[in-house]
Amino acid sequence: MKHTLERRNSKHLQGVFSLALAFSLLLGALPLCAMAQVGPMPPEAPPSDRPPGEEGPLNQVKNSLMKLFKKDEDINAQQGEKPKSGPRANPYGTTVPDISDPASSRTPQRYRQNAQREKEKEAQQAPQVTAPARPPMISAPPLTNAKIEKPTISEDNPPIKLVTLDDPTNPLGFTDALNRLNNISTLIENEDFHQAKILLTPLRQWLVDSTEAHIGLYKALSNVSSAKAQAELEKQLALQFALLRDKAMFQMGVLQVQQKNYKAAIKDLTEVIKSQPRSEMGLKAYSLLQEIGFTEKLQIAD
Repeated sequence: MKHTLERRNSKHLQGVFSLALAFSLLLGALPLCAMAQVGPMPPEAPPSDRPPGEEGPLNQVKNSLMKLFKKDEDINAQQGEKPKSGPRANPYGTTVPDISDPASSRTPQRYRQNAQREKEKEAQQAPQVTAPARPPMISAPPLTNAKIEKPTISEDNPPIKLVTLDDPTNPLGFTDALNRLNNISTLIENEDFHQAKILLTPLRQWLVDSTEAHIGLYKALSNVSSAKAQAELEKQLALQFALLRDKAMFQMGVLQVQQKNYKAAIKDLTEVIKSQPRSEMGLKAYSLLQEIGFTEKLQIAD
């Protein structure tokens, strides 16, 4: 019985000793881990020998590790500092610009302003090129050894010599009609009204018909794509014959007024005014209508 109790006590003492040994080994391993991260540490002084407020090496390592995982604001709050605007310093020593800061170059507005300044600077440095007031004319190089043959008349289709309208011998042209009107004007000035009326009556009707004929040709040829130039010629001829027609009507009106045939003169003078209301001839025709009493001149009192 006594031997059994002694054996149990020896086993119990062995277990307590093994636990104490393991705990002592664990405490010895902690300083080795701290030394592996932060280097060798001086021997820790007893708490009674430390200055007030000073922490041991283990607590310093612990606090430094905890500060690495805290935010900058928490560290500043612990140190009693206010957060500053602008670039923030991270714990690793690099500067991180704050995008929300207006002074930062990474904001959209500041980025656009910097880009605009760069463009203006490049534009000022670029060479100024001014366009000439008048663009240079392109001149063709001179021809060398150019051979120009003389024009020859085709024997199969030779050109036909046609009668022109400005030929005085052409009775259908405007030159012949103008010469005849000048002769009639001379007869009226000489008061040879009978001979003037004999010559003017057929000429007046011919000029009316020829003007209408040229107007009809112009309208017909203007619808043909290949005859545009000829249609323009007919238009110019119609205008020239219209001027001669109005002159013949004016002379007929003057002749009728001289012969006291006022009712016959009204029609010719009115047609001249309708055709040329602003010309000198149109004003003279309107004055004749006032003289014979067909219309009145508006008089405004001063």
